[in-house]
Amino acid sequence: MSQLLAKKRVRWMIQAVAESFGLRESAIDDLLRGNEKFHDDLNEFIEGKGPGKIFFFNHVPENYDSMDMRHSDFNANLIITDGEDEPLKDKAVYFYRNTAEGKGINANESQDNDVLFGELSKNAIGQLNSLMNDVYLPMILGTEEWGEMEQADRDEFEKQSEKFGEELKETITSIEQGYKICYYNHSELAPNASEKEKIEFFQRHFTRWLDEIQAELNKDDDQKNEPLDAGPETELRHWRNRMKKITSLSEQLKTEDFNTARNILVKAKNQDPKHKGYGNEDTSKLLSQYNLVDISITDKLNEAKDNVKYLTTLEKFIEPLHEGTPQEIIETLPPLMNAI
Repeated sequence: MSQLLAKKRVRWMIQAVAESFGLRESAIDDLLRGNEKFHDDLNEFIEGKGPGKIFFFNHVPENYDSMDMRHSDFNANLIITDGEDEPLKDKAVYFYRNTAEGKGINANESQDNDVLFGELSKNAIGQLNSLMNDVYLPMILGTEEWGEMEQADRDEFEKQSEKFGEELKETITSIEQGYKICYYNHSELAPNASEKEKIEFFQRHFTRWLDEIQAELNKDDDQKNEPLDAGPETELRHWRNRMKKITSLSEQLKTEDFNTARNILVKAKNQDPKHKGYGNEDTSKLLSQYNLVDISITDKLNEAKDNVKYLTTLEKFIEPLHEGTPQEIIETLPPLMNAI
């Protein structure tokens, strides 16, 4: 193990991780010596085996003072992973092996283009959006030397790059404007509230949540205002946006507050009304309404997904119909009809 840790490349990687997280290098050394799997993962990365990427996560407890980290050997939450299964909860440091598949890295060189290094925040989509639209896209569109690449191929690459940038922007907007319906202020429910008061409290909120979700579903049905020259591209955009909205609504039925309210109401419904004398009939109606809303969301989401899947298969034929020459349109029609 000491041989691996003594190599220049590994020392550079450990130094980069230590500086990024504010840890001592000795703390990372101790982690690698004490965890055989982490040591082997790092060694395979150097030798060109396994995944071409490796991540260092440091999931720091909320009550831990980050100002003290540099002066400690705190590493209990530092892990090494390929990023496939472990969720990113805070910041990550990544190393990417920029070599041919199966080719190892020169471990006696501290740093070169064989290994790319960087940091990722928890908001990885926002970071990718910034990099794509603010850094890479302007560079791509501003490139003048394309070697032997045909003009048509260059135009297609630029167009797909712009499209990817727009999709990232739309995703960010969808995340930021997502629905926040099924939540309640926990301080409104007194700790010493009676069983009846608790049920009435959750009935009020449950009713409001279901009414708001149903209103949003109805609103979405009424909002398909298309221009007179609308075509397949407009239809595809409509169903993609609709799928995002309904998915966001479906996530509301999975919030912790919603599940807490639902479980309490289900429990109240199953109690004998002769002994409790409250809430049973109203609760049954509410839960029936919930089942109808849940079914409606599922049906509408499946419809949106199916339409997006179908229209996506036609997407590559849409542009020639809008912008192509007569000959290009003629050549597009047979494969389009076959896809339909």
